Amino acid sequence: MAEDSKPRAQHLEATSPSTDIELQQPRAQLAYNDLNEDDMDERAPEARGRDASSIDASYWRSARFLGSMAAIGLGFMGGTGGYALVAPVLSDINADLGPSPNIAWVGLVYVLTEAVFFLLVGRLSDIFGRRWFFITGSLIGLVGTIIGATAQSVNTLIGAEVLIGLAAAFVAPKSTAPSFGVQGLR
Repeated sequence: MAEDSKPRAQHLEATSPSTDIELQQPRAQLAYNDLNEDDMDERAPEARGRDASSIDASYWRSARFLGSMAAIGLGFMGGTGGYALVAPVLSDINADLGPSPNIAWVGLVYVLTEAVFFLLVGRLSDIFGRRWFFITGSLIGLVGTIIGATAQSVNTLIGAEVLIGLAAAFVAPKSTAPSFGVQGLR
């Protein structure tokens, strides 16, 4: 390329109004299609899922798919219900279990625990696969709800809500994954 064919722009300065500077040439951009699938996705192969067009049409009516959808839906409802069913009746719970100044922590520890562990568990489930994280979260939620249902004090109820919030963090990445119907609970 000849020296005089490079793009130029006039640079305005108070001391030298006619000084020319060279413009930088734009760098070549990589197209999305130029990337290898392995370069774009660093998850474990079992956590990546499949393309929906490669799945047989009978799969969408199979017991495996419908069972996965039911488990995901019930897990999500259980995780959401752990907070949504308790929060409106906290004053009644406080009256039954004894007046406690810590009653506000029942709702707060759920949100706090879920927020802290959501990113960590979500990333780990992307790497290692979501199935065992979902099952573990369901078991933690079961233990938390049993403890919460049999709680005799507000402090025990707060501990149960910590377990339920942790369970919601384990279940939520699977429940909110955009391709959950395609990849199932493997």
